[in-house]
Amino acid sequence: MQLQQTVLVILRFPPEGIAGALSAVEEAQIEAQLTLASDFMWTHSRQTLRVVFHRTKFLESLLAKDYKKYGKVGFAGKYTAAIHASLDRRGVDPKKYAGVLMLYRPTNAPDGLFYNTWVYFNEELSGSRRHPGFSSIFTGGGVPLWELVVHEYLHQLDHRFEREADNPDSAQQGFMNPDHKDEPAGQQLAALLGSSFPTPIAYYQAMLGFYVGDDDNLHPVNYRWLEGARGAFTGGELKRATTSRIPTTC
Repeated sequence: MQLQQTVLVILRFPPEGIAGALSAVEEAQIEAQLTLASDFMWTHSRQTLRVVFHRTKFLESLLAKDYKKYGKVGFAGKYTAAIHASLDRRGVDPKKYAGVLMLYRPTNAPDGLFYNTWVYFNEELSGSRRHPGFSSIFTGGGVPLWELVVHEYLHQLDHRFEREADNPDSAQQGFMNPDHKDEPAGQQLAALLGSSFPTPIAYYQAMLGFYVGDDDNLHPVNYRWLEGARGAFTGGELKRATTSRIPTTC
């Protein structure tokens, strides 16, 4: 049985008529890249995880205050109160989705931008932290967008397995960290598969299907442990998300 998850994708770009605005051609390219990311995860999860991306637009340039500083590491575009208010006005509730991604044009950006995933989508807002996670990905970085989407969403899956999974064996987290290709855990996965990971993509392919348990053995990823998590579908039946069309602009 497959698990289908619906992920909210916020396209944050300058308004029409402003330098850096989102063109129809670029929007179509983004849609194609999201399809590639979805197909990649479907194929390498052994056709047990289907990720569907629902796009919405927030047409407002980022200001310097819209970036989160991480010491000497750099800056990442964050989920802001303005975004949250815009979604709320349109009746779009991030809590009903399996994850939230923001693809953005890095206007007024400081030096040292990087891609980032937060455990909770509203970490930068006041109030209680809430699931799901949030990833911010800036455009024009040189790496194919679909690969960045896969990497950051794998982080979100890792967080969900750790915090929300209906895991019958509490000793097993059930998923790998996408940053650990060259760490002991990633190397152990390669050894158990009798393979190697010459590229990050090769590692993502493997970790979508298998993980190394606390017993040091190889286990297939069981996405059914996430059944019922935010925005998850299973067997084609709606769990907590909505399939209605969401408004596309702020």
